[in-house]
Amino acid sequence: YYTVHWGPSIYITLDAVASRFLELIFSLAQFQLLELEAQRYIGMLSASMLLSNENGV
Repeated sequence: YYTVHWGPSIYITLDAVASRFLELIFSLAQFQLLELEAQRYIGMLSASMLLSNENGV
């Protein structure tokens, strides 16, 4: 009886930890993508600013 009671609870906690971990990884990946996107945007902005400066605008 004890093992039957103990088994599922272990599985539940492991499952919770795993889903939490996946959530963390997912949010980190999203953040990474956002950061890349922001860097690209900043790069485009600075490039256009340099171009406008060279053209004397």
